[in-house]
Amino acid sequence: MQILELLFAVFFTGMFCSGVLMFFGIALLMLNATDKTENFNPIVKPYSAESLKQSNDLLTNMTELENNSRTGRWANRFTATFTICLICLAVTVGVDFAIAKSTERPSRIFAPPSENNIPEEPSR
Repeated sequence: MQILELLFAVFFTGMFCSGVLMFFGIALLMLNATDKTENFNPIVKPYSAESLKQSNDLLTNMTELENNSRTGRWANRFTATFTICLICLAVTVGVDFAIAKSTERPSRIFAPPSENNIPEEPSR
């Protein structure tokens, strides 16, 4: 396994895992914010004064929980990890494509398996 393939696998796995944990943390924050919001009703007329007040209260509670709760710090940490893994993954793919273009060989990560790696059967 080449180094670019290994880096791609590591960053892709890190991005996937941190993305799942990030969305889980944001969902928990949203549930906590809806519990903390007084008279929260998901069924209101859109664009009414009650809907706008409720949205504003929910956003205020969400921001407060994000900054002051353990779940908020957890979600922020995994959001940062997701972003770092995404950037590193993009750099790895860019380096792979740059090497492939400069050497006129197929990409190490995205090229189909070459036929040269398949062992030939002995002739009789």
